Amino acid sequence: PTFAQTGNYTAEVYTGSKLLIGSYGFRVEEFVPDKIRMTVKSEKEIAKPGEKFKVNFEAEFLYGAKAGGLDFNVEYSFNHAAFSTTKYPGYNFGNSSVKNTNMNSVFIEGKLNELGKGEAEYSLPPNIESGGVINATATVNVFDLTGRTLTRWANLKVFTKNYFIGIKSPGYYNGVNENLNFNLIALNQNENPLKNIGAVAKLMRYEWQTVLKKDNSNRFYYASEQKEMQEWERK
Repeated sequence: PTFAQTGNYTAEVYTGSKLLIGSYGFRVEEFVPDKIRMTVKSEKEIAKPGEKFKVNFEAEFLYGAKAGGLDFNVEYSFNHAAFSTTKYPGYNFGNSSVKNTNMNSVFIEGKLNELGKGEAEYSLPPNIESGGVINATATVNVFDLTGRTLTRWANLKVFTKNYFIGIKSPGYYNGVNENLNFNLIALNQNENPLKNIGAVAKLMRYEWQTVLKKDNSNRFYYASEQKEMQEWERK
């Protein structure tokens, strides 16, 4: 019954003379255990814009039969993240003027073949941009005969550029008449330094100036406006 207590139970079978001829132990729980097992594998772990990547998955029932003909769906989701490294502490790769491309989730549906195997392929748009790295996740859902879902994941990183520029500051607060040395580094996707990368460094100074303005009601008020000035530019 629906009000049965959870825990261990034993079913016993007796003859008419009260002789025990067999028993079977089982558990009553609030959840339904999985009826199938599934493995998911991505053909690659790193991709670039315009490339195709595919995930392969295989499902079988827990007693060993192939889960052929079951329905599945795959969701590809994408999230932008800043590039970071532990090899070179203190370098900031996060501040970037690149505008991240908005990428919507992609859904693919189908049925497993007679061997319980399936695949889902997706082509990345060729013109996507990211200030860091795009983390892609393929969420694979397979539905058993009762409609219950088994979910597994495969992850992929998308690099939209061949190198990342990092800058290291000598500190946050500095006094006047001090020599400030900023360190620059260029790393590839494997966090290895790259040589002969051309770059232009600019030192910008920001000042806030108080100006007198007039609102829509012809009333005057003071406001602070930021002014950007370039001190120097070097290659």
